[in-house]
Amino acid sequence: MNTPEINGIAPLDWERYRAYLRLMAGAGVESYLQARIDPSDLVQQTLLQAHTALPSFRGNSEAEMLAWLRQILIRKTMNATRNETRERRNIDRERAIEAAVSASSSSLERVLSAREVSPAERIARTEELLRLAEEIEQLPDDQQQAIRLRYWAEHSVEEVAIAMGRSVPSVAGLLRRGLAALRTCGLEE
Repeated sequence: MNTPEINGIAPLDWERYRAYLRLMAGAGVESYLQARIDPSDLVQQTLLQAHTALPSFRGNSEAEMLAWLRQILIRKTMNATRNETRERRNIDRERAIEAAVSASSSSLERVLSAREVSPAERIARTEELLRLAEEIEQLPDDQQQAIRLRYWAEHSVEEVAIAMGRSVPSVAGLLRRGLAALRTCGLEE
């Protein structure tokens, strides 16, 4: 699914965005629906629609591409949630989905740094963001979930333990091992 250069952005490799979108999708699906809505399916649908709609993309940077992909993902998540709950429309739920994906994205970006000075730094930050998402995806599922809940959903360790049905020391160990693995790859929390 490779595409030539678009609007001055280097040749697009859709696979490069997959891990990032999967983290966002995982945050956007309510826990009670996760057995019926697979974040990987949402990501695939998002990438397919983006590939089809690429001529309508008007951005000029990879950061704008990520924002565009997030918006497509939010719509796909809302539609899947609506289909699974069989309700026509619930504005509060739709806002909650959008807020969860946006908060997840904001938290992921805060992990890297809050200060942007130049376009080169912005590009480097986007590269680091995508790399972080890929590295998190390589962690065992329980470490991924603990890191996502703690650092992206910004829950306390106690709240993470409750959500995961584990003890606080167990969750602390998952976080410690997950962060150690990320540091080994040259990434910091």
